[in-house]
Amino acid sequence: MSALGATLGRRASGGAVRARAAVFRTPFAAGLVTVLFVTTLWLRDQPDHADEVLRWVSTNVHNLSVAPIRSVVLSAFFLPDGRWLSNAILLVVVLAPLEWRFGTRWAIAVFASAHVLATMVTEAWEFLAIRDGDLPAQARYEYDVGVSYGLYGAAAAACYLLPRPLRPFGVLLVVCYVGIPFVLSSGMTTSGHVLAVSTGLAWFPVFKRLSVRPLPWRT
Repeated sequence: MSALGATLGRRASGGAVRARAAVFRTPFAAGLVTVLFVTTLWLRDQPDHADEVLRWVSTNVHNLSVAPIRSVVLSAFFLPDGRWLSNAILLVVVLAPLEWRFGTRWAIAVFASAHVLATMVTEAWEFLAIRDGDLPAQARYEYDVGVSYGLYGAAAAACYLLPRPLRPFGVLLVVCYVGIPFVLSSGMTTSGHVLAVSTGLAWFPVFKRLSVRPLPWRT
């Protein structure tokens, strides 16, 4: 029994060490999940101010015209639907492995490029639609908040980490996941998701030239 206990203790200790190493090697993914947890709790605790705050951080046409940096950055740190757990799991599954493999700055670059590009293109489309009278003027103040553009871009980019024979199937799965809703009901959000996935896939040639760390499950 003592030998078994010692073995279990060593395994538990080793697991704790690996978990700490994973957090330290993926500070962006861990930090983003933590910030989203804090902001989600705050929105639930302050329902009277939630609408005002979400409109203030939203990347809508109005905010992009008066405070573009503030809205583009802060909009990725709030979840208007409050679904923290599902978003946190997806971020851990797709963003953390990218950060572990290529480093923090490249993980930030992938996430930010998808978030910014999808935001700017969809909001430019909305601006033109408002200008031409296809959308009401009030649309310039609509919500555009959340982590989905960066998340989908990271999910597409993370397909590069799959074994080569499985990579096309991973890409196909992600493309279908965002492409089917776009075909059935094209709009600003579904268009943004398609753009985000396209941005993530565009990182594949860059990844081929980067030095990498082995993934934790392959060490």
